[in-house]
This record gives sequence, C-alpha cells and structure tokens, in this order.
Amino acid sequence: MQCSAVQLRNVIQSQLPAIEMGNSFEARGRQWVSLSASAFDPDGEIVNIIWQGLAEDANLVISDADTLRPSFTAPNPAQPGANGDG
Repeated sequence: MQCSAVQLRNVIQSQLPAIEMGNSFEARGRQWVSLSASAFDPDGEIVNIIWQGLAEDANLVISDADTLRPSFTAPNPAQPGANGDG
C-alpha cells in the first residue's frame, strides 16, 4: 500500500470588507432610526450583512437587519426594559 502526504495551505489572503455609514448623528430614546450604509469587499462581493445590538442592547429589535438599510427604535436607557429585555 502506497501513502501520499498532502499539505493544504491557505494561499488566499482575505481582506476585511469596509462599510461607510456617512455622518454621525444622535438619536433620542424611543426615536425611530433608519440607517443607510454602503459596503465594499476588496476580495469580491458582500455575501452576508447582519446588524445586531451589543452589550445591554443585545435584544434590540432591528428591522431589515440583513440589508444596508436597517432601522430600529433607539433604546431609552432611563426606562427599564427599553432595550427589549423586559
């Protein structure tokens, strides 16, 4: 029986996609926020987009979270449960 060795190497150096959000702005608690972004992947096309809240806003409900035009109601930190957790 003859055996062959195969060595696999990752020869593709992937670059991170870039996203452009435009100017920054502030939103008041409970205000409806609509974002508009553009994205560019130097390695090819953007395959997936997902927006999500982080930390205490992890339960934030984001409409169209899989698009470049998501929207949500801004959390109101002065009200318990305003971020969707209660």
